Amino acid sequence: MSSLTSRQRLIAAGFIVLATLAAWFFVVSPKRADAAGLQRDLIAANERLAAARLEERSNRQKQQRLPALPALKRALPDEIAMSSILRELDAVATASGLRFASVTPGTLQPGQGFQVLPLNAEFEGDFARTSSFLKRLRKQVEVRNGKTQVTGRLYVVDSIGFSEGEEGLPSLKASLTLSAFVYGAAAPPTP
Repeated sequence: MSSLTSRQRLIAAGFIVLATLAAWFFVVSPKRADAAGLQRDLIAANERLAAARLEERSNRQKQQRLPALPALKRALPDEIAMSSILRELDAVATASGLRFASVTPGTLQPGQGFQVLPLNAEFEGDFARTSSFLKRLRKQVEVRNGKTQVTGRLYVVDSIGFSEGEEGLPSLKASLTLSAFVYGAAAPPTP
């Protein structure tokens, strides 16, 4: 057995070379192509992962900047809720020391993604208490240190007028034109 002829050794070496080449072309080479494809897939997956992480970080930062939805809903409700408006204005007037006389709602006006409800309101008290009322009304929705703080509905004072109160000076009657806001566009008219 140990005495192989040179021809047999040459055939054996050729067979080994042939088997190696066959293994290379039929086993290793296709796996290299698969490995290259997997490498491209891995690079693409890493790019998608990096983009997803960046988007998640951006969304998290946006969420930290935005106030909570219940607070927004309190400042800008999706319905008029006139009884709530009356109670809120009366509570702010009472806390300021004013006497709430009346409020008359106007007609809803469309805005961009919201509606505006004009209100004509009258209060009685002195100037300092009227000033306190306006300050409390303004502080119901405010931004402090980049954070929105909401304690009531959002109102904008469009105009204010003063006249002598029923008890005479220094009592004043304050007539305000306010705007309250309703989230959402107006419903389309029904046919």
